[in-house]
Amino acid sequence: LDLSQCKFYGMVNLSALPASMRILKMSSNMLSGTTDFSQLPLGLQTLKLSYNALQGSFSVDQLPRSVTYADLSLNALHWDLGQGSVEMSLMHLDLSGNPWQWNFETLDCSHLPSVLQVLRLSSCRLSGQLNLTAFPPLLTHLDLSGNLLQSTSGLDMTRLPQGLQWLSLSLNSLNSTVDLTHLPANLTFLDLSYNTLFGPVNLTAL
Repeated sequence: LDLSQCKFYGMVNLSALPASMRILKMSSNMLSGTTDFSQLPLGLQTLKLSYNALQGSFSVDQLPRSVTYADLSLNALHWDLGQGSVEMSLMHLDLSGNPWQWNFETLDCSHLPSVLQVLRLSSCRLSGQLNLTAFPPLLTHLDLSGNLLQSTSGLDMTRLPQGLQWLSLSLNSLNSTVDLTHLPANLTFLDLSYNTLFGPVNLTAL
């Protein structure tokens, strides 16, 4: 079902969806109200509800285990870290533009599904220390740009998931040294701009 870029508004009753539904796309509407994602059809695989005004608490473990792609960006959701599930099929998760306004002591995403490959959390007002070891091991794309994350103890790029190909940490509050000599072998895009990183720069190993 694709109802993207229309003018639908109001609350969505997810429990009314057919049990056989596999794809739900309702991005760029005027949907609002608290949404209970646990009512989604158990066989759903693709969920796109970005560019709406959905509210309430969201945690990954509310999604059906069959979901592989979830885009809930640019809403007004509040992220409950929850426990996640290693048995979930989720490979792509975009929660960018949801104003969490949470001050984590350390941002820890290690609980997210172990098969997750793409994680986008840009412009979520996340703050606290950035722990590069606290991400699922199979990540290939990670976007944490436009937040308030810090790295006062140093930014150790050797701790990134080794299969990472794309990384943006731009527009944060990273304020430490960074070692660029031991980046993941498959990394093709790296953006650390608009931070206060400092120290000698060594580009010979790039």
